Amino acid sequence: MANQPISVVTAREMIQEYITYMTNHEIDMGAQTHNVGFGSAALLQWMHDVEPYTDEFRICMGVYNAGPYQGRITTIIWPYNSGSPAIDENEKEIEPFNEGDLEP
Repeated sequence: MANQPISVVTAREMIQEYITYMTNHEIDMGAQTHNVGFGSAALLQWMHDVEPYTDEFRICMGVYNAGPYQGRITTIIWPYNSGSPAIDENEKEIEPFNEGDLEP
């Protein structure tokens, strides 16, 4: 099932399992992240810019440690190449993509 689309039914089941798992661990899902949305234009432009340096994108889980989303789960899109964080032509590690819109 890796590296391919999944059915809508499977995706919805997986999302429900996440909510059930968190609820069973006494997490108030009314105050926790259900998804992180990224504007397609900004995300696609960033992916286009970093694509020459990467062979995979890792979706990493994180938690905001300050600001209005403090304590909320987020996702970080991190470009990797050959199993390590991707670097650009100047040998500088490429910055990951974040700052999506959290829901709820």
